[in-house]
Amino acid sequence: MAIPRSLALLLALSTVLLVTTPVLAEEEVAEAHVDPDDGLTVMEIVQARGYYVEEHKVTTSDNYILTMYRLPKTYKESQQNTSAAANKPAVYLIHGLLDSSFTFVCNFRNQSLAFVLADAGYDVWLGNNRGTTWSNQHVEYTTDDDEYWAFSWQEMALYDMPAMLNYVLDITGHSTLSYVGHSEGTMQAFAGFSVNQDLAKKVSYFGALGPVAYLGHITPVFELMAKTYLDKLFTALGVGAFWETNWLIQGILAKYACAFVDQACGSIINALTGPSDNVNTTRLQVYISQTPAGTSVKNMAHFAQGIRDNTYRYYDYGCSCVRALGLSLCSKLICKNKAVYGAFDPPDWDLGAITYPRMGFYMGSDDWLATGTDISQLRAGLTSATILTDQSVEYNHLDFTWGYNANELIYQDLLAQIAKYVDVGGRIIFLSSNEILIRHMPQQTSATLTAFAVNDLLSFSNLRSPAKDPQPQDQASSMPPRRFRTLMFFLLGVYVALQPILAVQSEVEAAVDPDAGLTTTQVIQARGYAVMTHKVTIADRYVLTMHRLPKSYAESQSGSAAAANKPVACMQHGLLDSFYTWVLNYRNQSLAFILADLGYDVWLGNNRGNTWSTEHLDYTTNDDEFWDFTCEDMGNCDLPAMINYALSVSGRPMLSYIGHSEGTTQAFVGFSNNQELAKVVSYFGAFTPVAGRELRRHRSWSPWPKHTWTRGSRFLV
Repeated sequence: MAIPRSLALLLALSTVLLVTTPVLAEEEVAEAHVDPDDGLTVMEIVQARGYYVEEHKVTTSDNYILTMYRLPKTYKESQQNTSAAANKPAVYLIHGLLDSSFTFVCNFRNQSLAFVLADAGYDVWLGNNRGTTWSNQHVEYTTDDDEYWAFSWQEMALYDMPAMLNYVLDITGHSTLSYVGHSEGTMQAFAGFSVNQDLAKKVSYFGALGPVAYLGHITPVFELMAKTYLDKLFTALGVGAFWETNWLIQGILAKYACAFVDQACGSIINALTGPSDNVNTTRLQVYISQTPAGTSVKNMAHFAQGIRDNTYRYYDYGCSCVRALGLSLCSKLICKNKAVYGAFDPPDWDLGAITYPRMGFYMGSDDWLATGTDISQLRAGLTSATILTDQSVEYNHLDFTWGYNANELIYQDLLAQIAKYVDVGGRIIFLSSNEILIRHMPQQTSATLTAFAVNDLLSFSNLRSPAKDPQPQDQASSMPPRRFRTLMFFLLGVYVALQPILAVQSEVEAAVDPDAGLTTTQVIQARGYAVMTHKVTIADRYVLTMHRLPKSYAESQSGSAAAANKPVACMQHGLLDSFYTWVLNYRNQSLAFILADLGYDVWLGNNRGNTWSTEHLDYTTNDDEFWDFTCEDMGNCDLPAMINYALSVSGRPMLSYIGHSEGTTQAFVGFSNNQELAKVVSYFGAFTPVAGRELRRHRSWSPWPKHTWTRGSRFLV
């Protein structure tokens, strides 16, 4: 039986790798651990993560049948089995060479781009190019027919991409969508958009992860092979499949080699794509169980041509010509380029013709497949394109989808860019978390506190040099009547909150994020954590609300009791804010959740006068007496009451305190006046500490006594 072409090429590549890759010695080899995700299909792993998923079949104009996967619901919608929110903006994701849609779901919920987008309120569509594991059907041919494999990324650009994009728009009813491509997924986009600007206008934003067009300065391993005319080797092997998913890769490499010695597998991958420590190597068996996902020999030859010649052009079929005396004697029988393109050489893709869509480049400084030199050449060709962002991180080529920290380093910026140009019902709108923040911020406080806080912030001379202490009559004459102060700062707060949206463009309409309609406790519960509400009555009869996260995510999900004797962390917000500020992002981004998962008993305070602390034993918020407070009262009354309450309930002798902005100001006040209170705080983390370089002596301006409390902070009085 003849050796399959893909296996022959695999053996050839393996020989090169053995020569170029150092062998890492292991002191001992542990028994292989099989990850529960190992071997799962795309649909199975999406379902295992708790999301609803649909499979769609798309037929291209040249009769290839492609598979797309759709995640129309958030995790919460999937778990509650409710309908997906209406008019969600659509995002299309497309993979790179020898990869598949699996790459966008292969990690955990807060690490995989498809899940991050779904939970951000997007209708997520995962594409699969022809010839991959999930797109291996054709109306007329099977994968056993050579005719099936007669394609390269050129056909993906001309047929696959428009078919899948238009299908998404037809199903969703939108007029535009966002496009995120990785590697080959960007290469086919640049080509497709250059010849089809009508299609390009349907893409509101194009996020290019590891963008690829020119390949002349690729990793030395591939460059060496390409310059030895690897494309000729591919051509000699004939038309067919390259590196299809098979038992050899999945059964031996994934289940045994990588499971036993994940560092060796990682070293081989890094030798091809660039150095990296951003991938969880214990999950390599999962990644390799579905990767490589296959392509055609012709596609590999097309890539090899680009590497060898440093060109970005159509597939070169070659010519057998006699060139003499300025004449080129080629017939169509021996010059397929002439037959296909009407010229002896294939045409270049005209990058200068691309005016749409808006783009963002996300590059890796350690990427050996999409190098800085090649990307610069690509950018130089995009003379008419709008590139909104250039972001470079210490990534290799696979870290953009496999990296465990990609959400933090790449995806959040990507989401912010996508959010600016989203289509719902044919309109370009601005979508972001701003509508969530507007719901919770700014939180109210007293006009007196706000007036003096803003006054100090705006009067920079007060922070530059000592000045004469203001007299009470000076303040009285400078303060407007209360009714005007309240209106003034209400309008100021509205303006500040709306500024990010107003600055984008006129006539924008905010789309609804799934978190936007939730209270703060509902946000915590939606993240999967147990939360408790406590009421604390303080010495001057204000009733404050505290929220407690006593359990980790695992404890909350399992329904088990919280571990005993957890250390306590108390957190306090800033001016015009609330405890919402500690939980507004995702699990791995919000400090309250991070601390809870680290084993802390987390207490979130709310100062008097904000949304969650509006009660008093004698007054209501309609009474002026309720609002007669400043930061001094928060430091001398609110702070000790909440700290002592948390210690009393938890039974712990000490706690850690974390404050942000005003939360540090009241701490400096409280600890300077109450050293007994300070002694029960084992550590004080001050986020953007606020005190001012000059602390005035009048009560309304400066409640601090002449006292220096904490190392590293200096009080000038």
